[in-house]
Amino acid sequence: MKQFFKKCILFVYLYIQDIIPNGFFLFSNNERIERSFLALKKQANFIKQIGSNKMYSKMLHQLIPGMELKLDKTSFLGKGLGGGSINVFRKIEENQKLLFEKIYFNKDIELKVNIWFYENLYDTLSADLIIPKIWKHFSGKKITALYYEYKELAPLTIMQYQKDSLKILGVLYKITCFNEHNDKLKFYPNYIDSYKRHSFYKKRKSQYKSELDANNIELNNVEIRLEKSKRIISHGDLNQENVYQGFSVIDWDSCGLFPLGFDSAYVYFQLLNKDINIEDFETWLFENFQEIIEKSDWDDFLFNNYAFLLLFLSNNTFKSKNNQLYFWLILKIKMNI
Repeated sequence: MKQFFKKCILFVYLYIQDIIPNGFFLFSNNERIERSFLALKKQANFIKQIGSNKMYSKMLHQLIPGMELKLDKTSFLGKGLGGGSINVFRKIEENQKLLFEKIYFNKDIELKVNIWFYENLYDTLSADLIIPKIWKHFSGKKITALYYEYKELAPLTIMQYQKDSLKILGVLYKITCFNEHNDKLKFYPNYIDSYKRHSFYKKRKSQYKSELDANNIELNNVEIRLEKSKRIISHGDLNQENVYQGFSVIDWDSCGLFPLGFDSAYVYFQLLNKDINIEDFETWLFENFQEIIEKSDWDDFLFNNYAFLLLFLSNNTFKSKNNQLYFWLILKIKMNI
C-alpha cells in the first residue's frame, strides 16, 4: 500500500512538472538557474525510484527533441555520483546492441572534459587499456545523452585494485612520455591541464591553505612548484569503482593533463581509506615507481605526491586517522619547497 501511494504522489509531481511552461525555473539570476538543474536531477531520480523507464525516456525526449533512439529494452542501473550528470544510469538495448546511458548537464565541465578525452586520447590509450567506446550522443539545450558500449565489469579485490592501478599509472606515464611531442598533448583547452578544477581541490583548498599557513608554508609556492613539473595523462578519479578486471577503466570525466604524481597520490589516499595494511608512503613510492619514473622527473614526482596527498588528507576526519603521516608530509614539503 505504501508503494502504491508513493507512486501516486510521484505521478502527481511529475504531471505538475509536465504542465509547467518551459522556462518556469529559468529566472534571471544564476542561483535560480542552478535550482532548475537540481529540480531536473530530482525529477530524474524520482522516476528511477518508481522504475518507470517509459516515463524517463519521455523526459529525455522532451529535453532532447531530436533524439533518435529506438529502444528494445531498458533497465535502471545502480547508484553513481558526479557533479556533471543527472546520476541516473541505464542499460539499454538498441538493435541488439547493449549500451550504457549517461546524461550530462551541458553547463558542467565534466561533459567538455569527457568529449575532449574521447576525441584526443581514447585511440592512444585503448591499445593498452579497456575503455568503453562512445557509440552515440544527442544534445539538447540543457543536457547531453552519451551512449557507451555496455561492458560486463568484474570487480577487483582491494589488493587487485592496488596492483592493477599501479600498472595503469605506469601505462599513463609511459604513453605521455612517448607522445610528448604529439600536438594533442601540446595544444589543448585551458581546462584540461587545470588540476584546480578537480572536485577534491575545490572542496579542500580552503582547509589545505589553512593547514599550510599554520606550518609557515605558502600555498602559492606549492602551486608554483606543481605548475613547473611535467604534465601527465591523469584519470583523476582512479578509485576502486572505476577500475575492473582486465585493466578496464571507466569514467574519465575528471581526467586531464595534471602534474606528475596526482593519480599516484590519489590511489594511495584510496588505499588509506580502505584501512588495509599498507607500507609507509615513501616506501610505497620508491618500491612501485622508481624503476618507472625517469630520473629527471623523480624529484618533482616525490614533491608532487607529498603535496597532493596532503591536499587529499586536508579533512579533519582523515587528518586524525593519519596524524603521523600528515605531519611527515608537512615536513617533506617544507624541506623541498
